[in-house]
Amino acid sequence: MKELKYTLLLSFFFLHLALLAQNPVTQEISYRYTNDKTWRKVSTIDFDYQGNRLFKETQRSYNDILEDWFISAEKWFDVDNNIVREITRNFISLNSGFYIRDNQYTYSDSGQLLLTLLSIKESKDEPFKLVNKIETEYIDDCSYVERLYYTNSDSDELIFGRIQLALYDEVCQFARFVSSFEIETTVETLRNNIRVSYEPLPNGRRRRIVEETVCPPEVTNCQEWDIKEQLIFDANGRNIVREIGSRNDFFRTLTTIEYEPTQTVYEFRTFIKLNGINQVLTGVEREVLDLAEKPLSRKRAEPSILEEWTYVYNENELIEQEIYVQDLKGENDVQTFSDTTNYTYLFYCDGLPSEVIEENADRKNRTTYSYQNPTDCGTNLTELSPFVLFPNPATNFMTVANGQFVDATLTISIIDAYGRIVQTQQNDRNVYQVINLTQLSSGVYYLQINNSKDVISEPFIINK
Repeated sequence: MKELKYTLLLSFFFLHLALLAQNPVTQEISYRYTNDKTWRKVSTIDFDYQGNRLFKETQRSYNDILEDWFISAEKWFDVDNNIVREITRNFISLNSGFYIRDNQYTYSDSGQLLLTLLSIKESKDEPFKLVNKIETEYIDDCSYVERLYYTNSDSDELIFGRIQLALYDEVCQFARFVSSFEIETTVETLRNNIRVSYEPLPNGRRRRIVEETVCPPEVTNCQEWDIKEQLIFDANGRNIVREIGSRNDFFRTLTTIEYEPTQTVYEFRTFIKLNGINQVLTGVEREVLDLAEKPLSRKRAEPSILEEWTYVYNENELIEQEIYVQDLKGENDVQTFSDTTNYTYLFYCDGLPSEVIEENADRKNRTTYSYQNPTDCGTNLTELSPFVLFPNPATNFMTVANGQFVDATLTISIIDAYGRIVQTQQNDRNVYQVINLTQLSSGVYYLQINNSKDVISEPFIINK
């Protein structure tokens, strides 16, 4: 339940990434109990952007009692060299010590992971020590080989550890995973242990069957398949049934998907063979999503527990209420627990979120968003004091001063006496902006500042 809550909140947050792309943002998550006045900080995340791409992400988690950070994670995105680097600092305890992990990932131009490096250090003064290295080689569009190396604790030298092979079929569906210390056979030989077949069904449907075995590659006549997967597609190519079973039917999962005009219904069933005799249904989960893939309801049933979730959305398609009911079945009675969580959203303006509050009977969770430039939207420039121009008259350069330049992205335009825009630029987050006038002739002009909603202007003179 908790994971689903945070998934919904993160979904809400990423809906606004377009607004945040030019605007560094800090997300802070806190909670407090119903009868308590103190907010306890759980974590903070800082997002920084270069243009429209995420450049750096910094996250800190906080101790519930001492309210001091004990885990700090920083992630850098080198967009020019396709490198992502993550550094995580973990305090074992605030008084004893910590260790630092440095994960570095290198990607190809097409987004495929090529190299993973893991380094650690256990004190501030010592250098990072390389622990693991993983090289990834793609043998076709989807299948790949991973070679793992580790560092010898005595010599600090990298030693070859093992190879992992992930095999995908001709339509990039995962088919088999092979892990061993040495793989001496070719990929083609390994693929001989995978059977993929297609079967037409009535009403335009079709069935795809994938069978795989863990028989050694040198065994060519192995007939005892370990895993069998069946997928059925409707006439529109949509997956409507997925069934996975193991050898001797020890376990089986069955997923059915129903596409209705206003919603999609997923049902997931799990079967396990007990005492080696009969398969028994051990769990059912049913989820209903709307056409935008937002959850409307969810139900999970097992022999001793029944859980139900219902979601209500507001006019902005944000979750407004979550109703949770749990029934625990004992030998003689059924105990019911229910919980309703209400969501409140506050905005700076134009959909830019400032705060999200989850509130139920026991406690509140609060997520706050603070921005470097929260006045980028909805700012009424006419309420600000007039900006200052100097020198006036000007010759080749002029300076305009306004405190609003620090907090917002604004357009600065120069308009001639005929009302034509002859020059335009944007501010660079400093109080003082230098305007180059070398391309303009002598005369009377207006300097205009706008944020697409409001406009203010002041006249000035160029005298050359």
